[in-house]
Amino acid sequence: MDATIRYEAADGIARIALARPDKRNAMNAQMFDELAEGAERVASDERVRLVVVSGDGPSFCAGIDIGELARLASIDRSEIDRSSSSRSGPFVHWP
Repeated sequence: MDATIRYEAADGIARIALARPDKRNAMNAQMFDELAEGAERVASDERVRLVVVSGDGPSFCAGIDIGELARLASIDRSEIDRSSSSRSGPFVHWP
């Protein structure tokens, strides 16, 4: 499976690029996970003072991927709760 984001850090600047230009960088579960990993990398690197988030291609981000939305709509809430427990808090929160 190809990465959906690219992460690099140099000279105190972390760059996170959404890398699904063919889907206008629409968010799917893999991208949420990879963004959480990127956020954890930033948080653990004391040298990083600035984070730049960008999108490959002509769009920054089209929102949630329609296919992902359809998948989420078809599953039970308890399954979402179980699968989100491994994701980072900033990206998934159930009040």
